[in-house]
Amino acid sequence: MTGGILQELADKLERVQPSDELRRHMEGNAESIELEIGHPPLLYRRDSIDEAEDEQSPYWGESGRRHWGARCLCTYCGEEWIAGWKDGGIEVIASEDGAGLYSGIPYETSYAFRYNEGEIVECPFCGTGVQLVRKSKLPPMGRTRRIMVQDIHTLSAGGTRYTVLVAWLRSRWVYDTGMQDYIDPVEAYVLDTDGKILRLKRHTICAGGQIGDLLPHWERVQRVRDPNYIRYWSADAINYTKAGCFQLAPIEPETLADTTGEKTGLAELSAYGICTDVITYLQQWRKHRSLENLVKEGWGYTVNDTVRYGYEVSAWADLRERRPGKMLGMSRADTAAIGRLHWDYNKSVEWRQYREAGGMLTAQAWDAYHRTLGSKLMTAMAQYGIKPERAERYLLKQNERGTFLADTWDMSVRLGLDMTDPQILFPKSLLETHHRLAVAIAEQETMKKSAESQEGFQAILDRYGHLEWSDGSICIRLPRSLTELVREGATLKHCVGSYGSKHISGSDVIFFVRHARRPERSWYTLDIRMSGGEPQEVQLHGYGNEHAHGKELHIPRRVREFCDRWEREVLLPGWKRMQRQTKAKKKQTDKQEGENAA
Repeated sequence: MTGGILQELADKLERVQPSDELRRHMEGNAESIELEIGHPPLLYRRDSIDEAEDEQSPYWGESGRRHWGARCLCTYCGEEWIAGWKDGGIEVIASEDGAGLYSGIPYETSYAFRYNEGEIVECPFCGTGVQLVRKSKLPPMGRTRRIMVQDIHTLSAGGTRYTVLVAWLRSRWVYDTGMQDYIDPVEAYVLDTDGKILRLKRHTICAGGQIGDLLPHWERVQRVRDPNYIRYWSADAINYTKAGCFQLAPIEPETLADTTGEKTGLAELSAYGICTDVITYLQQWRKHRSLENLVKEGWGYTVNDTVRYGYEVSAWADLRERRPGKMLGMSRADTAAIGRLHWDYNKSVEWRQYREAGGMLTAQAWDAYHRTLGSKLMTAMAQYGIKPERAERYLLKQNERGTFLADTWDMSVRLGLDMTDPQILFPKSLLETHHRLAVAIAEQETMKKSAESQEGFQAILDRYGHLEWSDGSICIRLPRSLTELVREGATLKHCVGSYGSKHISGSDVIFFVRHARRPERSWYTLDIRMSGGEPQEVQLHGYGNEHAHGKELHIPRRVREFCDRWEREVLLPGWKRMQRQTKAKKKQTDKQEGENAA
């Protein structure tokens, strides 16, 4: 692309407005938007209300002609109205059936709903859901929340129709007398005829690395960076810094017709779960044009899942091939059928590992066995030449899961046992063999890595110690040493004692779930995988993996609910905080290295 054509596109970008789809979502108060910038506020303050101002309330009581009430302003419709004041919140008169709300101070016998600051209330005049915001809590200059959104446009220059992605910064400024919404273009990405992406920006970068002031014209930027990773200021974000860019609506095929983006597969990709990492996808597509064929064959969901977590599609597909079936190692029928099942990134990688291990099952047959036997066992069976039906019959007889047999084989390999021996592959008692091997592995690790492991256990404790937590009844803690981990496995008669290496490496971190009053006593063990896109629970087991004395035990409901709550409220937020800190440190290190090099 010549400089003249790029300048022509930049001039046309000055006149570009948000697309109809984007405006429709914004004007309709789309849920994703409201979660990011908040509902339109209902500003309220405590005030003395005169009887003449409150014509809606037929009874004022005997305490005088003035009452403490709340003056409310709906910033969506602009109407001012009156409500009752109650402990920092408001009380709104309601109809007897609760279907309608009315202005006025509630009296003793009236129906009323109470709302506290931050809650959503329906405006009695316009019916819009508005969020209670107390005026006295607003900063002097008001509060501004922002969200970045993106849409696709088509611009013509030099006889070519170019696909252009524009990132907009939508802001909601709430001040003491109202609210103002506005939207500004900040980034633009032009897809050239050769697949190269040209980036333009219309903002400065402030000292904190965030989007700063708007520029009068578009400027070329050499470094292409997905808008999802551009930071901007927002009052609701941690440290007032936010990142992320929303694609609010699927891309219509007509939008890309006869443009440089027509043969990218973008329209089909967005139909399988809206792809926000459009630029990251296009960068992979430029290296592997066959990616379009994969998306159009129905694998858009898997591609989207891969791109979203920053992985390469080439990890599970041979992009040197042109036909989707060849890329995936499947028949044409399997390619279409499996595409409809929406495999995620991990499952797609597991399928490729199975094929590379020599597996001969079709994709649909593998998927069916995968549900019951698990990917680890499926790959191991391909490696040892064992038919899935045999393993399935054996596990049914042993009343055990596929992961249990896979763990047993894995420990047998680590101990150097003969994996061609049927007695090793299918022992008479899988449970006893599993426990015996786990103890042997634990003893082996204890002897070899006592000093080294202690340093590793302390490092994991230092890194993830903030995730230890208790709700008062149950607590969750990290093991302090390999000896403690081995003792946990020996007491509960399961294989966690052999997980020392995984724990130290940080790929799988082991947590002990115990009674808060007896934290030293083994109860349940939780395995969390930390090496994927997000922390993922691998397994939660108690005594004998819920098998004891020929009976199948069950994990108590309160233990399951405790772990779910911990993962939701402690693990995931803590992990995200660590990711942000790691990126910030890396950026600071890169900056220092760049300054030193200069």
